[in-house]
Amino acid sequence: MKARLFIVNQDTKATALANMEVSIKVPQPTGAQWNRTITDIVSDLMQVAIGDYIFLWESGTENIYGVYRAISNAYYVPGTHDDFLFRIKIDTAYSFDLPISEYAIINEAVDEVSVYALMVFTAL
Repeated sequence: MKARLFIVNQDTKATALANMEVSIKVPQPTGAQWNRTITDIVSDLMQVAIGDYIFLWESGTENIYGVYRAISNAYYVPGTHDDFLFRIKIDTAYSFDLPISEYAIINEAVDEVSVYALMVFTAL
């Protein structure tokens, strides 16, 4: 079992929690680096297994919003009207009443939630 950190912003975090799935944005197919980028994205996704822990880490705040588990393998969603073509279904493993900062998880694990998050987070 592994742990994965998914970077989100306010919008993608809200979408992930509403749909209980994390999604991966695929860049538009331009430039010489596109083939390498898409290959990296797909190879990273193929390493996520059912049961793996998933953290939602919000850029800008560096807060973590709960611990989730992958309940599906990565799958492709063709024909979407956005650039989020790859998705993984998630379920709550442990929810936090308030988000926890990355700093607090690593340096101030003093309560049950922080200790649990630290144990999983250090598996990254």
